[in-house]
Amino acid sequence: MKQYHDLVKRVLANGERMENRTGVDTIKDVGEMMKIDLRDGFPILTTKQTFYKSAANETFGFLRGYTSAADFRTLGVKVWDKNANEHGVKPNAWLSNPFREGEDHLGGVYGDQWRNWPGYKILNTKQWLNHELTTKLEIDGWTYIGSFDRIGGDGRAEEYIYYKPIDQIANCINTIIDNPTDRRIIFHAWNVAALDEMALVPCHLLYQFFPNPSTKRMDLVLYVRSNDVALGSPFNLVGAATMLTSMAKVTGYKAGKITYFVGDCHIYVDSIDYLQEQLTKEPYPLPTFRWADHIPGKEVFGPENPNWKADALLWLTKFDARTDFVIENYQFHKLETPVPQMAV
Repeated sequence: MKQYHDLVKRVLANGERMENRTGVDTIKDVGEMMKIDLRDGFPILTTKQTFYKSAANETFGFLRGYTSAADFRTLGVKVWDKNANEHGVKPNAWLSNPFREGEDHLGGVYGDQWRNWPGYKILNTKQWLNHELTTKLEIDGWTYIGSFDRIGGDGRAEEYIYYKPIDQIANCINTIIDNPTDRRIIFHAWNVAALDEMALVPCHLLYQFFPNPSTKRMDLVLYVRSNDVALGSPFNLVGAATMLTSMAKVTGYKAGKITYFVGDCHIYVDSIDYLQEQLTKEPYPLPTFRWADHIPGKEVFGPENPNWKADALLWLTKFDARTDFVIENYQFHKLETPVPQMAV
């Protein structure tokens, strides 16, 4: 894929050598981008072998809300094993983190924030006494969980707390179907209050969808705060394509373009030879993607289904790349340079 090769060349040419928490220096370039049109093929690298089913199923694990490496392994995904069960370098010293609940536990990583964002509303006394307001909150699914004295210290309850787990994925589905021109079809995982409760803080952290009801194409913009170009970017590109393809499918669209922004775009120095060998290879044409024949069409993912929204969310949490994805004509080069180890 030419866009990826161009990214590697830019980072190597323009990046600066930097130390980081892992102890392995990187060549770092700030503010990079790739733009990929899924009509040209599914973005799986061909200048090396990419285990696309694992990459796609990681996304499906997130969509299920998984917070355990054991659950990811049931989907054939092992990339979370080290994060869950190795100590890592501070601030990723997960094994001594008091929020860790035992073997394979990952804390509130991506899917937990996507599907169960902990939402709180704090009402003052005037708002609390507004029956119309509190009734609306309860109708909307908010639950009163307690009160505290924020100001004054005289023992009187001044603040009243309501709680609701927010399903950001369901909200996006509903908005795409009901109001596709909305410019706020976004979900993200950067929950500042919960970052210390995660084995790894989010890298691909903000997704924004752009459905076009006229063309029935949907585009995706993804912001990645930090990306290991050698190991992370190829995996995350498949994940982004999986996300767009799947969200488009269940909401009645076709997948369009992915705009892939990276903040801290880096190459670990022990990955340079691995990438340079790839640059000597001529990319093969991208493989093609289609859904397996048993995946339903507009009879489920369309307005003729009165339960469209609920079924869209249900199917989105059932997809499995091993049975539901059909990737055709995937060719790749075999490399002599060993695959570098992932930095934890």
